[in-house]
Amino acid sequence: MNEASRRPRLSSEIYRPSRIGALVFITYSLALFMIPGALSRMIAGSSLPILVRALAVLPLLFLAQQGLHLLGWVGHEGMHLSLARNRYVSAILGIFFSSMIINFMEMGFAIGHWNHHRFTNQPMDPDCKLFARYQGFWRRLFLARFASNRHFHVATWRMAAGKPLREDYPFPFSAGMVRGLAVFNLLCSMLWLCVYIVITLYDPLAGLVSVAFPHLLGLLYTGLRPYVEHAGTDMEMFTNARTRTAPIFTALYFFNNYHLEHHLYPSVPCYRLPSVHRQLEEGGYLAAHRAHIESGVLAAYAHAKSKSRYPTGSLSEEPPVDLWA
Repeated sequence: MNEASRRPRLSSEIYRPSRIGALVFITYSLALFMIPGALSRMIAGSSLPILVRALAVLPLLFLAQQGLHLLGWVGHEGMHLSLARNRYVSAILGIFFSSMIINFMEMGFAIGHWNHHRFTNQPMDPDCKLFARYQGFWRRLFLARFASNRHFHVATWRMAAGKPLREDYPFPFSAGMVRGLAVFNLLCSMLWLCVYIVITLYDPLAGLVSVAFPHLLGLLYTGLRPYVEHAGTDMEMFTNARTRTAPIFTALYFFNNYHLEHHLYPSVPCYRLPSVHRQLEEGGYLAAHRAHIESGVLAAYAHAKSKSRYPTGSLSEEPPVDLWA
């Protein structure tokens, strides 16, 4: 890797997790799921005309699913060891809260996610195998998240049973700890599923509107996100991911929309990524490398369509480059 392609050094302080930052992130995610969900239940059960109820509930359901989406990001942050200074606390917090998403297994996701970062868009990137097969908008919308969740589920069960995975992924925990975290993930998932069942038995409308509908919308909407982040990008360090800078994305994603910055510095907590973006911009790195920075909402989602192909991991015959080296 030549000197011009190296990441600039950041201060050590920017990597250090903040308890307040983590608390705000988790609270924000929970509130974005629970408050719109509760309001949706209230409106759906009201005596307003059905058309009025539907029009009022739809945006609330979108916000509720985005809250679930962010809880998945809490898990992502936890397994990047950025929720707490203690890596075990970070992982446990991430697994516990991300398990609120029915049938999503953070451990199954995380075990391959480390290779996704080390070899982004290259042959050893597991996400290329997961997402490159879906190159049309409708296949991405309806199939991508179902397929990836199934993959994460199988991987988590195999880890919990102590069975080897199909691929050898480096991971910052011992084999015994990985197995323990996988079991913990399954137990947390069952716990939250029981909570949702109890809610549904007590109040079927709440179970439908506040739980089932946000999950269903999330399965569709989140299937597009990998393509918005990586479709149309390449293997180079500064151009292998896409950042979306529109304020609405910052509000909906709690700074996780700065995806290129996250790939450049995977250990930086998400709430500090805007600062990283400013440093890169002021230093001229983004312009020099023609980084994929989208400032418009529609322009960002244009990459979810088939015009932008997801990298296949086989665009180059060069040996894989460790981007963390």
